Amino acid sequence: MSGLIRAEIPSTKESRAEYHDKFGPGKKVSSLRLVDKVIEGDLDLRGMTVRDTASFFNVIVKGDLRADEARFLGGFEARRLIVEGQVHFYSCRFEKLVRIDEGHFKNGLSFDGSDCQAELVLHGVEVQRAPLSLVEVQVSGGLELQEARLEKGLRLDKSTVSGWADFSGLQGESLSANSCVFGSGLELRAVDIKGQVNLSDATVKDSFSLRDAEVGGEIDARRTVFQGRFDGVRLKSGALIWSGTVFEKAASLARCEVLRIEAQDLTAKADVNFTQSHVRGKSLFRGSAWQNLDISASVFDGSVDFEGAQFNRLTAVSAVINGDFGGRQICCRDGVNFEEARIDGDATFDRGTISHGINFSHSVFERRLDLRLDELEGTVDFRDARAAYPNASAKLFLNSFSKDPEEAAGSCLVLRDWLKSQNQYEEMDLASYRLRCLQRRARAKLWRNKPGALLEWLFVDLSSGYGLKPWRVLRTVAAVILTMTWLFYSHPEAIEAGLNGSLGSSFRLALTRFTGAADGVSFAPSHWLATLALAESFCGVFLSALFVGTLTRKLAR
Repeated sequence: MSGLIRAEIPSTKESRAEYHDKFGPGKKVSSLRLVDKVIEGDLDLRGMTVRDTASFFNVIVKGDLRADEARFLGGFEARRLIVEGQVHFYSCRFEKLVRIDEGHFKNGLSFDGSDCQAELVLHGVEVQRAPLSLVEVQVSGGLELQEARLEKGLRLDKSTVSGWADFSGLQGESLSANSCVFGSGLELRAVDIKGQVNLSDATVKDSFSLRDAEVGGEIDARRTVFQGRFDGVRLKSGALIWSGTVFEKAASLARCEVLRIEAQDLTAKADVNFTQSHVRGKSLFRGSAWQNLDISASVFDGSVDFEGAQFNRLTAVSAVINGDFGGRQICCRDGVNFEEARIDGDATFDRGTISHGINFSHSVFERRLDLRLDELEGTVDFRDARAAYPNASAKLFLNSFSKDPEEAAGSCLVLRDWLKSQNQYEEMDLASYRLRCLQRRARAKLWRNKPGALLEWLFVDLSSGYGLKPWRVLRTVAAVILTMTWLFYSHPEAIEAGLNGSLGSSFRLALTRFTGAADGVSFAPSHWLATLALAESFCGVFLSALFVGTLTRKLAR
């Protein structure tokens, strides 16, 4: 059928039947134009083909509007379209622009399975009682959904938008875009969503913007790939779920307020910026890989867990952590900067690797600082850092440092002096001991110093831990006495008189010789064991004095 069809529906049943013979399901028309009409029942356009533009201006449909599998070769345009029933555009094909301005749909609006060869534009629409559904939609151009009010939210799952998707000013219950592909970016500027935003398994090939957005629930972006810049400035959200997410370019979340962050196994191929943000709950970044992460001037009211994370650089200047911070096996290739930071919980770097040093200058530690590092290259800066309370402890476990022991010794010297200024004497002893060991390693790098370093390790470190470990002296004493007991028992020919050859008498002889008491035992003058027994007496005097001095020093602290 050709010619212009106007949908002026008569009031009589006969005239209505005549109308449906010309205009209804499966019909082919040149154009469709409805202006200033009130349609009392349903408007059925299923299977229709409209060769020119389909236009609806100031139209009220008091029933359903159905256009399943219809073809609009010249596009679709509606302004101030009000539908009191359901609106279905299932599996439609729009070969030109689709535009709906100021539409009001009281029982939902659906474009599921449709193919839009150009732009799909919805400005100022209001959808009630059911979501705006764009499931499995193909949009070759852009998708604009600006200033929309969606009572039950937006469903966009498994859709592909080749052009730019702009949802600025959207208001609704939720937004679901699971497994979607956005070819030219996605903008959610100034949106107000009361529930969840689901972007899991989606791909955003250009920039993504959540600027000035407010989301009451979670922003779920599990396994999502953001190939362009991520802009989340002044974002407010219940939680950020980024497990397995990939950021291929820089991501900014400055001045954000979120309840918690879950970002396990995240991959950030460029810088991520969390500056001046406020996270009210726990933050989880386990197993993530970052370039440079900046959380400067941010406040984390819960713990921050970076177990197994890898960074180029971690910056937390003036950050406040009201919980535990750190984790096991953290790797920072370009260093860690905590200048002027405050950590109210435990700060832990357990069995990690940090290159280019750590900066803790002007920082405050409320509780425990645990540097149990496998490798530390560079210096540790503790200038003007302090523990906030007298009962705070800063336990330092420095297992091994950089390949350059001289550089590591410099870090230990800084740590020792800082702990001394904080009256943390137990921890200062640990740092002092590690300093002595590193200094010995540095001297032993030259071959001529190796014999002296070996003797120092044997008689000073192994026996007493440089006078810092009194219980090591007792172990040395026990080792000397038991060794001499075995020698006396196994060489009876060296004893001329005063020993019956039993194991008990050999032990008593070793014990009395160690203490320097008279024992009534004589040795063969030419036997080497006589010289060794005399040396045991000298060791006894030396180790006894060393134990008393070391224990007194420890108890006096």
